[in-house]
Amino acid sequence: MKARTIFVQAGDGSFNDHAIHILQNNRPDLRDIDLKFCGRPISAMEQADAVNDSGAMVFAAVCNDLVGGGLILPTIEGVQSFEIELLDAIRMKIEMCLLVRQDETGEIQRVASIEPALDQVSPWLQRSGTFTIEVPEGTSEAARRLSEGVYEKGTGVIAPERCVSTYEGLEVREAGIEDNDNNYTHFALLRVKKREAKITTEQARQELQSVVDTIVSGIKEEESFHQLLEVAVSK
Repeated sequence: MKARTIFVQAGDGSFNDHAIHILQNNRPDLRDIDLKFCGRPISAMEQADAVNDSGAMVFAAVCNDLVGGGLILPTIEGVQSFEIELLDAIRMKIEMCLLVRQDETGEIQRVASIEPALDQVSPWLQRSGTFTIEVPEGTSEAARRLSEGVYEKGTGVIAPERCVSTYEGLEVREAGIEDNDNNYTHFALLRVKKREAKITTEQARQELQSVVDTIVSGIKEEESFHQLLEVAVSK
C-alpha cells in the first residue's frame, strides 16, 4: 500500500504550514500522512496528480476577505488545469508581519512576498512608501531568500511570525500590519484530477467560488473537524 501524501502550497513556516498542522492535529486520520511543500498551488496539484495515487491530496489557500475578489489568484490558476474535490477545510486568522534580517539597521525600502499577502497590507505599503517584489512561491520562500542573503540591504518580507523560528537570522520589525484585524483565510484540503482541456480564468473562478460557498455554509451550520475549524494564530 502506498503511503499517502498531502502536497501543500507554499513552504516551511508559511501560513499553509501552520494551517495543515492544525488540521492534522484535529483529524487523527491525517496525522501520519506525509507532507510535501510545493510552492505555488499549481505545483502542488501537478505533483499530486503525477503520483497517480487516489490517496494524494492538495492543501491550498482558497479565499481571504481582504483580497480583491476574495479568491486566491494562484489557486484559480491551478483550477484552470485541474478539477477539484473538497475534502475538508479550515478557517484561520492571519497576522501579517514585516520581517527583516537581524543585521538590518536601516530603513526598509522594498518588501517581498506573494501577491495575496501584499494585497492584505496595501494601506501599510502606501504609508511606508516601499516598493514590492512579488514572490509567487509564497511568504515562506520570500523569508528563506531574505535569510540566505538573496535580497539587497533595505529589503524586508511580509510573512508570518512563524518564519522567524524556521529561517535563521530573521526578526519581526512590525507585527499586525494587515488592513484590519478581521483577517481570515480559508484553506482547503482537495483531491485533484488533471483536466482534458484547460478552462478559462472565469470558469475556474466560478468553480473555486462554488467550493468556497460550500466551505462558508459549512461553518454556519455546524462545527466539527470534518467541517470548518476556526483557529487564531498564536503569537
